[in-house]
Amino acid sequence: MLTRPAFDAWRAGWMVAAAVASSLLFIALVHHLPVSILAGAGYDDAWFWQRAESIAAGRWLGTFDSMTLIKGPGYPLFLAASHVLGLPATTMQAVLYAAACLLLGGAVYRVSGRPLLALVLVLAVQWHPAALGWNRVIRDNIGGAQILIVLACLLYFLHARRAGRRGWGWAVSAGIALAWLWTTREDAVWVVPGITLLLLAHAATAWRERVDRRRLAVGVGLMAFACAGALGVVAGVNMARYGAFATVDTRGTAYRDALTALQRVRVGPPVHQVPVPEPVRQAVYATSPAFARLRPYLESPEHRGGEACRLAPQSCSDYSGGWFMWVLRAAAASIGEYRSASAAEAYFRTLTDEIDSACDDGRLACTGRLAASLPPVDPAQWKTVPGRVGKAAQLLTWQGVGGGQPPSDTAAAGVGAMWRFVGRPPVRDPAEVLGTQVAGWFHDARPGWLAVRCTHPVLLVAVERQPSPDIALHFADPGAGMNRFRVAVPAIAGCGFEPTSGAGAVALAALAGAPAAAALGSGTLTVESVVEGIPPTAREQAWPRAVRHVIWSAYARVLPWLAGAGLLAFLWASWRAARNRRLEPLYLLAATAWCLVAARAALLVLVDLSAFAAIRVDYLQPAFALLVVASVASLSSSGSPRARRSAHPVARGKKWGSP
Repeated sequence: MLTRPAFDAWRAGWMVAAAVASSLLFIALVHHLPVSILAGAGYDDAWFWQRAESIAAGRWLGTFDSMTLIKGPGYPLFLAASHVLGLPATTMQAVLYAAACLLLGGAVYRVSGRPLLALVLVLAVQWHPAALGWNRVIRDNIGGAQILIVLACLLYFLHARRAGRRGWGWAVSAGIALAWLWTTREDAVWVVPGITLLLLAHAATAWRERVDRRRLAVGVGLMAFACAGALGVVAGVNMARYGAFATVDTRGTAYRDALTALQRVRVGPPVHQVPVPEPVRQAVYATSPAFARLRPYLESPEHRGGEACRLAPQSCSDYSGGWFMWVLRAAAASIGEYRSASAAEAYFRTLTDEIDSACDDGRLACTGRLAASLPPVDPAQWKTVPGRVGKAAQLLTWQGVGGGQPPSDTAAAGVGAMWRFVGRPPVRDPAEVLGTQVAGWFHDARPGWLAVRCTHPVLLVAVERQPSPDIALHFADPGAGMNRFRVAVPAIAGCGFEPTSGAGAVALAALAGAPAAAALGSGTLTVESVVEGIPPTAREQAWPRAVRHVIWSAYARVLPWLAGAGLLAFLWASWRAARNRRLEPLYLLAATAWCLVAARAALLVLVDLSAFAAIRVDYLQPAFALLVVASVASLSSSGSPRARRSAHPVARGKKWGSP
């Protein structure tokens, strides 16, 4: 018969085995889920891939231009590491997330001494459908893992005395993880309230009970030093390479000051999600020579609308907040002001000074600088805040979440290179658009058209006609108005063009150095571009999506009830903590997680209100896992006698002595 200690050890052992087995299954599933390869998304997916490719080649973030420092290197470094290790990016993301869940589970076990609670938390967080929706190559995919790692390291440090240690290594690890998070997203300020709450609660208890003060102070100092040191290393590398001591040049720089100065100006009523509308720009052109230099670019019809329509439909003839910040940089680059970091800094400083001077002497009507840090918001828009909060809450509880996925940019230059760099993941795109993309035109005075014949595999690919008014005009042939084409072939080798008449053939390999032309039958074949794309063999299998759908549906049913019960339990635990004047570890974990969820949601509501549509699943990624942590920790701390017995020794008044 097992003794109690032996039974506890056996139970903890099989729970660890279950958590590890779950992690392996999770990684295997994510490995087989499809990814969209958006090689044309220059400010998102393609930017991360290109910077990661440059890092892997030893060139840091590449040559300097207006795009180089728009985002931090946190995610490109991760992509470069996965490429060097030979693992698909999605698999590495799954490994990171699974490890973060296990680390947090271990920290909760350290805090509570309850292995079953730790296992439930690991499983509930690990299989959240948001972690099965990483269908793009974007930094949001690792945000959830990063905040879980920071939180777990903090818990290990704060409760290190339970293992008879000081935990300073965990404090340093928390600082480094926080720095990584900070260099991954520029809006990482949302983590500050939750982390501050957790540290202050422990500091207050330590101060009141006169124990553990020195260890806590040293640990917090080490965490801050490690975080600042890691950020300083990144900024130092940027200084050495580009002359800019910053992790990014979109905040805390003259560029950010210039955006704020432009948002100060008021001409007419505010336009929803358009921070610098055309009337404001026209007024600033008249008072700022530096800004007037940007007029040809900013007012060109080809630069307005387009992407802005996707971000905010009401800004189709103007620039939404999420688009203007990039267009301003592109406009400055068009006049040569991004030839170096110092030149860009000097230009935007001049621009800021000219606008501020016009505001100060009354030539422009302006608000204060602090108010302008937020894009102008119509007073009527503030009434929509409850609806936006409701939308965020709906998504957080996995209600109304669409299962769509954008198609890959199969015709974009570099799509094949990007697919290979991120580890050749499965894709959802139909087979007819996969493969090498060939575009060009064919003209023959005689009737007839083209086909592509391949030998590996053996198939005949029909070539669809596309409009070609330029070809008809060039050859003075009204019948050549549909003689352009774009066709996807399995590969360059083994495929060739042939006329439908069957007379003659041209190997595609002979035209691979596009643009190239060749005689084909009695006509002329011109290939203008050959884009080596994603092979048809990369098509996804059906079973991973089916498994994901089952998990998706289960969480959609359970999460609203879990979150609601967790919130009620947290309110009850808060009342009990106030009555007993005691803060239990699980309650502090729940309070921290709820604070982090609220901070993330509040930030996105504010951005959604003022700049662009920000209440989206990808931006909420870090909050999904935290909501589960908050709910489970709240329920576990709300009334269980065992939970009360597991309170932190300091909170119970038990002294450990000086460190």
